[in-house]
Amino acid sequence: MAKKIQKADPAARRKALIFVGIAGGLCALPLVAALFGALDLRARLDAAAAQFVASPPAGVAAMSVAVVPLVLFALYLVVFGARVIRAGRFPLPGQRVVRDTRIREGRAATVHGRVLQVLGILLGLAALSLPVIFARMLALLT
Repeated sequence: MAKKIQKADPAARRKALIFVGIAGGLCALPLVAALFGALDLRARLDAAAAQFVASPPAGVAAMSVAVVPLVLFALYLVVFGARVIRAGRFPLPGQRVVRDTRIREGRAATVHGRVLQVLGILLGLAALSLPVIFARMLALLT
């Protein structure tokens, strides 16, 4: 039985590379600024740590806000997994892919969808536990 392959979409690949490049650049900005001395990163981190230890609710609130993107991505994985299961095909019909992808249908697609859902649930639970763990750590420090 020949394996079916869905060909990569050059436009989707270009869009993904641009997105990853911009996101990586934004994440690297503080590091670059610290390397060139534009900001005294160590002094700021020390001050932030002192503030969080002095005010645990502020630290827990900040951690709670920080995990929102992880929780949203976890929800996306669960919903996407359900869509894969419903369609009985991965990648979904009409979905653009950034690299040549083997098409999974039937049981293989269902297993793939379930794996996506389990990963989403585990990621969500881990993300939601981070503020609790952080609160416990701050309680031990104070």
